Amino acid sequence: MSQQRRLAAILFTDIVGSTAIMQKDEHSAVSLNRRYMAVLKQAVSSHGGEILNDYGDGSLCVFASATQAVLCAIAVQQQLQTEPKVPLRIGLHIGEIFFEDGKPFGDGVNVASRIQSLGIANSVLISAEINNKIKNQPEFKTVSVGWFHFKNVDEPIEVFALSNEGFAVPDKNKMEGKLQEKKPAGRKWILPLAVLLLLALSFLVFENVFRVSRFTEGDKTIAVLPFENLGMHDTDEYISDGITQDIIKNLSKIASLNKVIGWFSVRKFKKTKETLKEVADELGVAAVLSGSLEQHADKIHIIAELTEVNTNKRLWGDDFEYDSKDILSIQSMVVGEIVNALKAKVT
Repeated sequence: MSQQRRLAAILFTDIVGSTAIMQKDEHSAVSLNRRYMAVLKQAVSSHGGEILNDYGDGSLCVFASATQAVLCAIAVQQQLQTEPKVPLRIGLHIGEIFFEDGKPFGDGVNVASRIQSLGIANSVLISAEINNKIKNQPEFKTVSVGWFHFKNVDEPIEVFALSNEGFAVPDKNKMEGKLQEKKPAGRKWILPLAVLLLLALSFLVFENVFRVSRFTEGDKTIAVLPFENLGMHDTDEYISDGITQDIIKNLSKIASLNKVIGWFSVRKFKKTKETLKEVADELGVAAVLSGSLEQHADKIHIIAELTEVNTNKRLWGDDFEYDSKDILSIQSMVVGEIVNALKAKVT
């Protein structure tokens, strides 16, 4: 099996609606085909081209130069716009052609055929490669009609239309042809969206499970401010004071803490208007634990938060809710939970 290859300007033609014309009036269809073929043969010959394949209502032609191929396309369309008019569309591209047993094949042939399929009657569509060859020649006027993803063609191709006077330029929003099937609009976002969601989930897991907030400067000194009573009677302050004192006592037993300020030094800051930074500076500590108690019906809600004052970084925080029937049990439970949580963070 012999094979020859050559680079050529490829011209594809097709009579628009030839099947419908044939069904409507066979005699007229045959007459138009004969006229079309006579004009094509004369134009191709006079421009140094060669007709490689005749498909009846279309043809494959090749030329040695892009200029000659475009000039031939112009000549053919101009002649076929006189009566009887032939609704022809033409597509051009530059590519390598190879022959097997005399039959032309090649990617360039496929691309030229697909470009032609986008056309309308009396249009000449060309690839960007052809356009680059003729764009500096003033007798040719072209306009881009967009980028297209053709069937079995990996990369999108920009297509231009010859816009000289008398030639039809397709509406880029209405062009149809041998294009890749359009995927549902939402489908193309599924994979990127899934990746983004996975990354976001991974970040949250890292932040909440693996990343532990630590003292920035390594100075593990803490002051526990008297817990505030919110919505409780003043006579119940012994509960919040007792929780504060028990937390101080238990934190003092954690060896990794450099210093825990005693109750008699912090009790003066009960209901203080000073900022955490001012309190910390006065007591000489890096972090302050603050909290509050609030009673709703038969429930007591407790909030606690540890803040590094120089960076204003929240090292730890949590909230707890208990049945208010047994105050002493609440005090013991919340102190145990807070201290255990803080011990896990600071060690």
